[in-house]
Amino acid sequence: MFENLIEILKKNPRKIVYTEGTDARILESADRLKKGGAVAVFCSGSFNYVMNRNVTFKSSSNYARSIAMFVAMYCWNLLFSNLMMAWIPGLLGWPTMAVKIVTMGMQAVWGFLLCRYVIFK
Repeated sequence: MFENLIEILKKNPRKIVYTEGTDARILESADRLKKGGAVAVFCSGSFNYVMNRNVTFKSSSNYARSIAMFVAMYCWNLLFSNLMMAWIPGLLGWPTMAVKIVTMGMQAVWGFLLCRYVIFK
């Protein structure tokens, strides 16, 4: 499913047009967006939210509340994974791949529990 979407987006890339295209702040912002993949993160998070809310948990909970809580969980997961990847290999001497697998497992467990019993209840 994602492979088709990625191929379609690669064949027909979209552009973000800034009205003040020569302003240094705008150029710097555009460069950060391009390098950071912010659009990809936003699309991934949005798709994940919609699928969890409408398909996995079939939720009819308060829309604004569930978005705020889902974004908070998404930000926490990003912070947690970056901290784990930066500190644990050096502190415990674990291979990076092992830290990545443990981190993903932890996020999967608490992500499911939070979505099931708190965010989309």
